[in-house]
Amino acid sequence: MKLAWNVLQSCAVSREWCHLAKPAKPAKRLKLLSIVRLFLSDIRAVERGLSVANRSRPDAIEILPAVAAVKTTGDFQHCPFPRITGGLCRTEGDIREALASGCQAVTSTLARLWELNKA
Repeated sequence: MKLAWNVLQSCAVSREWCHLAKPAKPAKRLKLLSIVRLFLSDIRAVERGLSVANRSRPDAIEILPAVAAVKTTGDFQHCPFPRITGGLCRTEGDIREALASGCQAVTSTLARLWELNKA
């Protein structure tokens, strides 16, 4: 794994996305941005996601899909990491609801919705 991080560093990679705790720690040591991606399908995934985030101490967490971020707001209320979300956001209402749930930003494949992150 150390070789892989050395290669990434030599290529001037500035960010790293992962859904596992293990790569997030070395990424932080190399001063890479570490975002742990959490795919939430049920309450067990929420519990595991919180555990992974607390162990890995990422710079941020990404909760997927966005509807899960909205529905699990209470579960992540005391989570110390900034949250972003995305997935299945089709309307301005979807974006606004995700932002209102406490997420710092929302990703979407629909370019017309990107500006809503600045509102």
